[in-house]
Amino acid sequence: METFAKHFRRELHFDVVPFDAAETTRSPGYIPYEAYLFHEVARDLFEVDKPVKHRCIGACGFRWYEWSDAPASWSLQWAWFHPYFRARGHLSKSWPLFIEKYGAFHLQQPFSAAMEKFLEKHPIGNP
Repeated sequence: METFAKHFRRELHFDVVPFDAAETTRSPGYIPYEAYLFHEVARDLFEVDKPVKHRCIGACGFRWYEWSDAPASWSLQWAWFHPYFRARGHLSKSWPLFIEKYGAFHLQQPFSAAMEKFLEKHPIGNP
């Protein structure tokens, strides 16, 4: 998860990594979060009579924010997929589940061009 967050920071030129694997509820400045790791079956590594292997392809993270000018809510803070696995519907498949769980969650900006294109097809009410 942290590796994907580092790729996100580097690709989008952010100052900080949005996820730290060592973060706990006792960490200074802790903000509650929920993170998701995307994976798929690694068909190229399939072996007869062996367990099916999976490949991690991306991740995203939500954080709980208490806004000064709006009700507290979850915010999709970041999402990153390996370039080979972009635009293949992975986030689209999860989007209804995120809306069901978090409601009309906030989307943290700025957005990449790919995320802007995604949001044109998958709008949500932004609190």
